[in-house]
Amino acid sequence: MLPLTDSLSTVNSTLASFQPHGRTHIALGAEFGWQVISPDGVFSGARPYSDEKNVKAVVILTDGIQTAPGWGPSENRTVADAEENLRAICEGMRDRKIEVFTVGYDLTDTHTLDLLKACANPGQHFASSDIENGVKQMLTTIANRIKEKMVRLAN
Repeated sequence: MLPLTDSLSTVNSTLASFQPHGRTHIALGAEFGWQVISPDGVFSGARPYSDEKNVKAVVILTDGIQTAPGWGPSENRTVADAEENLRAICEGMRDRKIEVFTVGYDLTDTHTLDLLKACANPGQHFASSDIENGVKQMLTTIANRIKEKMVRLAN
């Protein structure tokens, strides 16, 4: 985990160090993202939700289907419960006016793509592409959308 920072070089070096480890747990990634930007979360440094000059955004990026089970509504540890957790986390973030962007790359599983679409805020907050042709462009587009919103808030 990387706490909030304004150091692009720190972000880039942290991302470069990431390595895949077996299972995919989209819901857990979404939960950690929310915790990082939540003023009530387990990490420090996040601005209050009431700060109108602040943009809170989470980008959930995955190349895999939910394979890790999670405890959830059925009180069992299943993949279906992990998916329900993802739905609840995404709804909770959107209710807090957090911009939720989702990116599925190298994914053909329509169930997972539908989960990602449902998680994202409406209006071009979901994207899907292959790693070779589109992820960098998608992330650049997301960054530009967030920057545009920040400029409007600063005026």
